[in-house]
Order: sequence, then structure tokens, then C-alpha cells
Amino acid sequence: MLNRDLKPLYQKLEQAKKDVLRLQDDDDLLAMGNYIGNLYLALACMGDMEIKPDKNKFLGSSENYKRFIDHLNVYNDQLLENFLLNKDFHASYIGEVLPEIEEELPGLCELPEVDSYQLSPQEFADILYGFLESIGLVPLFERYMDEKRIHHTIVGVSGSNLGSTLHNPFRHDTDLFVKQFEPTYNHMTTLVHELGHAYDLEQFHGNIKEYNTYFYLSYYGEVISRLVERLLHRYCLKNGLVLPLVKSAYVDYQELNHDYYICGYILSLLTPEMLKNDCNDAAAIVKQVKDYFIEGSPVEKFVKTAQELSMPEAYPYLYGDVLSMFLADDVEKNGMNSEMMQYFFSHRAEPFQEEFLRECGFGPGNYAKLYRKEVELAKK
Repeated sequence: MLNRDLKPLYQKLEQAKKDVLRLQDDDDLLAMGNYIGNLYLALACMGDMEIKPDKNKFLGSSENYKRFIDHLNVYNDQLLENFLLNKDFHASYIGEVLPEIEEELPGLCELPEVDSYQLSPQEFADILYGFLESIGLVPLFERYMDEKRIHHTIVGVSGSNLGSTLHNPFRHDTDLFVKQFEPTYNHMTTLVHELGHAYDLEQFHGNIKEYNTYFYLSYYGEVISRLVERLLHRYCLKNGLVLPLVKSAYVDYQELNHDYYICGYILSLLTPEMLKNDCNDAAAIVKQVKDYFIEGSPVEKFVKTAQELSMPEAYPYLYGDVLSMFLADDVEKNGMNSEMMQYFFSHRAEPFQEEFLRECGFGPGNYAKLYRKEVELAKK
């Protein structure tokens, strides 16, 4: 079903190495450097464990590589500056949403757990095509399959990662990757998540500067992917499809969401000095945030066991959950080309601004109502 041939990616790597020699602008170099670096990673995940980028060559020269790193640091500084500017808003927003999530989560966790999400190939195809047809994405999926742009990987880009997306903004070329694909519901959620990225990127028509802003500064890069994943869960729940599997997967989905909210909340409570210095002292972090959690909360265990408290990792998934909740409700009523979806697309590449959430009605109270409604659907 998925492409296992590395040759198309080697060809893209060779083309990218030629393209980079024509680039002069720092933003162009950053975008291409990100693409080439991730292309090397994709090839390694597909089985070429010997391939490694030479930092003195893969961008044409060691000087270009230094420019790449310097410009990346500029964006990292801007991301932190924006976070500090909106830190109190994040703390307030998450502080209102988190109790609502934690009130419903125990009831969700009482749903029976299913160890295997295995489906027959026919069941997999029927559910996948039925869902994609419901949101109009069958042509996109079939085009990516026909063009062999959905790839099978041996390993993921990280330990728990099942999928990834690779995009060349210069050639508007996107590839999707799914780890050790099997006809399981778990892999279906990964596949549609990555297809959501493909759909999002096909709707992106900005220049390279705007693309870098979207990639490095926006919190909305996971909204459409999480939207499509959320819509799949709802589609199966509403149509009574493989319910034990779907409900078990939905619980996992919400437990992971909860981790992102906890991580995001902790980060929003740290002092500017701790954030600027990338503080990873668990004891210092717990001391700073413990008074904001109820007594007996496992915040200390969470801080000590979390691989890292990463704002660039947590916040796109956190706000991906927030906005996908609102957009899912809208898409079910008005379709993927709704006015609200188009409005989101027109603002998704911007650095975070609380005014955007407020003007769209994406407040924590409204989120809580939609969350409780969705949870009741899963419990039926």
C-alpha cells in the first residue's frame, strides 16, 4: 500500500542540493536547510542508516551552514519573545480548560482498553474511504498514493512517533511517512493526521518568509492534522464503526492531550529567567509551579518523568487541540471549505495573538462545552 522505495527521496535530495546553490536570502536558506535536514532523517527512518548530512556540505558550504544556524536562532529568540509576551494569557486559558479536562478524564479512562487495533484490510479501506469521502479528501489521498508520496518507515523520527510530514516550500512538494504500517486503527489515525498536514500545506500560498513564520513562530501547525484525526474519531463514533477500538484509541488521544496541557501549563508558570535559561532543574521547576496545582497532584512526578518541557513541542499540539475542537464542530456543519476554515487559513501563519482566539469565540468556556459534548459521544 505504501511506498518502500528510497529512490524517489534520493532524487529529491540531489535536486535540493542543486537548488540550494542558487539561494542567497537567509530565509530561503533556512527553509531549504530545514527541508534537506529532514530529508536525510526521512531516508534514515526508511532504512538507510548510513546516510548522514555533512554540515560543511549539505547547504553548499560551512559558511551557509553558519548562516542557517544564526537565522534559526533569530526565529527561536522571536518565538520566546512572543511566548513571554503572552505567557499570562496562556496560563489563564490553560488554567480554565485543564480542570474541565481532568473532571471528564477519569470517566473516559473507565472505558474498556483494547490492546490491538488490528482491522482486516477490507475493514481498513472501507472505514478510511468512507471517512475521507465525508470530508472530501479522497482525491487528495488517491493522488498522494498514485504519486508514491506516502512512505513506509522502519523507525519513527522519535521513540513514540508513528508518522511525519516532509515539505519542500520551493517546489510545493510534500511527502508523508508512516512507521511500520499495518491495517490497524492506530495507523489509520496516523495516516489521516499526516494527510491533514498535506491538506494544510496545499492550502498554504505564502512566500518563504511567511512559510518560516508558520513553521517556527506559529502555534497552529498541528491544527489541521489534529482536526482530521479528531473528525475520524467522531465519524467512527457516530456511525458505530469498530467502537471498542475507536473508544480505546480516543482515550489514548485524550490522555496525550492532557499531557500537552500539563506541560503547557507548567511552562506558562515559569519565570522569564527560567525560560530564557532553558531551566531543566526539576526541583526548581516543581518549587515554582506546585502552588498552582491541588495538593496531591502528581506534578512532581510529571516534571521528573517528562522527557523535556518543550514549548515548541507542547504549544502547537495544545493549541492544535483547542482550535481543532472548534473547527471540527464547524466542519461537521459546513464542510472543509467553510468560512471559518478559510478565516483560520488566512491567519494560521501569524505569531500567536490572543485577539485571534477572542474574535473567533475560541474561549475556554466555549471549549469546555464542546469538550463535554465530545466526551459524551465517546461514552455512549
